[in-house]
Amino acid sequence: MSRSTREEQLENIARDLWGEEWTIETRKWADGSSQSIAFHTKKVVDRDADILERELLKLTEDGSYVVRKEHYRTEAITECRKIREDSFDDRVEKKPRTAED
Repeated sequence: MSRSTREEQLENIARDLWGEEWTIETRKWADGSSQSIAFHTKKVVDRDADILERELLKLTEDGSYVVRKEHYRTEAITECRKIREDSFDDRVEKKPRTAED
């Protein structure tokens, strides 16, 4: 099954389960593989501890699906630093690094 077909199937199942309250995240790796997961945040479990409940939807290799319910703690970004700024054109025009650099 092609990636776009799997993503369409995932979207259709998510819509059937949760209406219009879902998100699909797709991760792609350098080897060309990818994985898509749909999720739906259901409720706050513990406001003081910032714990939420969500359901994750994942397609299996045989075309069926699994829904997993989990509790998770939201993460807060406490600091953000700019590490590098470069334009795409600059990277394309630069000579590749060698072991001697």
